[in-house]
Amino acid sequence: MAFISVHVQQQRLSQLAKELADIPEILEGYGLTGSADLLLRVVALDAEDLFRIDGKILAFGGVERTDTALAMGS
Repeated sequence: MAFISVHVQQQRLSQLAKELADIPEILEGYGLTGSADLLLRVVALDAEDLFRIDGKILAFGGVERTDTALAMGS
């Protein structure tokens, strides 16, 4: 499991949230205050799969960058 913080162009935020809902590996998403605009909880098989998922997110129009953190425990 990982958490991906997404920084987006504000005018695209609403549409982007709808588009991201179509990625099955995204389990939850939250709008945030602060430096990041969205926090996504995602699942991946391994590091390569996480890289693929992050690439899909970055490919959406309006996404400026992402920051990824791996969950090390619960």
